[in-house]
Amino acid sequence: MIQDQYSATLSAINFPCYTQSSSKTKDYLVVVDGKDYGMVREINCGNRFEYRALMADGNYIEPVSDIFHASAIDAVCELARRHHDNEFANQLTDYVIAVSQVQELASAQLRKNTKYLLSEHF
Repeated sequence: MIQDQYSATLSAINFPCYTQSSSKTKDYLVVVDGKDYGMVREINCGNRFEYRALMADGNYIEPVSDIFHASAIDAVCELARRHHDNEFANQLTDYVIAVSQVQELASAQLRKNTKYLLSEHF
């Protein structure tokens, strides 16, 4: 399973506390293997969340893609790169890709099953 393969990488990340910045914003402290990497800001956009990486001084790190992150893991990856921890950032990227591939396979199987069920009964 993916979780087993990446358990050491994921267990290295800690979000020990957060502060409520506003009614729609939470800032999570990010600690990786005991080292303070900065913060991840979670922004509630109504029907979805966006995540931004912040340095310890509160300044945003502009994402490489110029798009807000769709997951906290992507923002942590941005922080890892800023801290020159490329090996850890690459492990997180591999994890995100693996999860995406599993989601795509599951979605394809669901479409196939739905198409089969609909053709059987209608």
